[in-house]
Amino acid sequence: MADRVFPTNYEEIFTEMKACITREVHDDQLFVEKILKKLDKSIVLAPGQSSYLYYGYVRKLNKDDYSLIVKETGDDFSVPASFVKEQLSGPSDVDDRKYMSLKTYAEKAGLSVEIYPEDFIIIISDGKSGFEGEEFKAERERLFRFFTDPLIPQPRINVEQTRKVIGEAVYPADSTDWRKTEYVTLYSPAITIMNLNGRKTIFAAHEYSRLKNWKELETVTVLKKSSDDGKTWEQISEIPHMRWASLFVHNGNLYLSGTNIHNDYVMFVRFNGNVSSYEIAEFDFQSGETAPNTILEAYGRIYQALGKAVISADADSDLLNFDSWTVSSKTTDILTKEWFLKASGEPDARRFRTLEGNIVLGKDGKVYDILRCESQPASGYAAVVQISKDGKNVFKVESCDSLIRMPTSVSKFVIRFDEKTQKYISLTSINTIKGFADQRSILAMVSSDNLFDWKINEYLLVDREIMNPVCSAYEHAFQYVDFVIDGDDIIMLVREAAGRTNIWHDGSHVTFYRINGFRNYL
Repeated sequence: MADRVFPTNYEEIFTEMKACITREVHDDQLFVEKILKKLDKSIVLAPGQSSYLYYGYVRKLNKDDYSLIVKETGDDFSVPASFVKEQLSGPSDVDDRKYMSLKTYAEKAGLSVEIYPEDFIIIISDGKSGFEGEEFKAERERLFRFFTDPLIPQPRINVEQTRKVIGEAVYPADSTDWRKTEYVTLYSPAITIMNLNGRKTIFAAHEYSRLKNWKELETVTVLKKSSDDGKTWEQISEIPHMRWASLFVHNGNLYLSGTNIHNDYVMFVRFNGNVSSYEIAEFDFQSGETAPNTILEAYGRIYQALGKAVISADADSDLLNFDSWTVSSKTTDILTKEWFLKASGEPDARRFRTLEGNIVLGKDGKVYDILRCESQPASGYAAVVQISKDGKNVFKVESCDSLIRMPTSVSKFVIRFDEKTQKYISLTSINTIKGFADQRSILAMVSSDNLFDWKINEYLLVDREIMNPVCSAYEHAFQYVDFVIDGDDIIMLVREAAGRTNIWHDGSHVTFYRINGFRNYL
């Protein structure tokens, strides 16, 4: 594994991350890379753990059942047959969940098993691994941390194996200066389901954006569909100049609602009944940008959040007619930096704004806009304002001073309401690294009974490359997730920074996942 060189040409938005890559973090990353080179193709296990380390990655012993672990059995260890088959040339006709002797099958494969009980690890190698002896105790202890590091919480359920790539833009491998490199990245995943020609169809949208020196030069939003529950995808439309687009169904038609990259006008795209053609309208609401977030239909109106206000229209009106729309008073008049510092008690918010709001209906019958707080260096907050039913006015929520604690990093989140459980659900990036509010390398499902009190239910996706967790979070991300409830499951689209990337912020892939039986984890 080659030594990693972290670029130093960040813009102001990345200064918090730069500060996190301390000398200690840098030295630890070099130590990890030294250990990985030494390990080569050796395998590392830990008693009681469901994962193992192999060839630079953390892998699961069984891809379908994360509850299966390494069990101690006298002077031997038992491991799932799935691991034996994959790594120890074991029999192929055994149930993957059956436990088998580690030593027996390692010996049959011509491999040695080194057990270090004081360091809680087991190393399987072709001959001696080179980690025995007191002088290598620090290396063994560092390996064990990959099983227990609180900065990298491990999922208990299998979501990652459902991954399907539907969009990809690989970063130039030979770039040495990102200010001078022009490249393509993926943004703004959005997803919805509608009945098309009598058949359930999943629609997905995302951007291809061309960047240079951190500036977006041009973008196109693409629309894709799947008629087989996400197994295969077909691109059916491209909308030039559109960014940050929500995807929704209204009165039997499919819509995109985004922002024109050149003038910041709101763009509405309405597809005809069989989604073979479309109409576009652009409006200057002078209220900021859109986002692929929750759009609400209630009280005979349709509501959408913009960056500085909320727009709404009569549900039966023509959404491609400017006169159909009402623009609310400004959310930014309430949600100021001074308000945040007073309501949160935080000592500082070097970068502050609220954006990417979700319009949701509270159980009290009120319409709320719940927004991401750009609040570095703090994280874990969301702003909330009430919207009048006619869409004209925005009010402060006095009961919480318009600020709620939410388990999220400084990143976009989407909120959906589940009728069966009567819970509000979000899939959001989680912050575990102190001082790095922008961290997006861990994705979790969170929920609330009332919109104001939130908890983490399950960790869903984590980066599995063996790295220092701060360095990993610099390069990797599961972010800007949009999702819908599909029967007993949740289907979601994720903007991922995966593999060798420029920086966590830019998406190299848009991926489709399914959370099977999600209500079991609420």
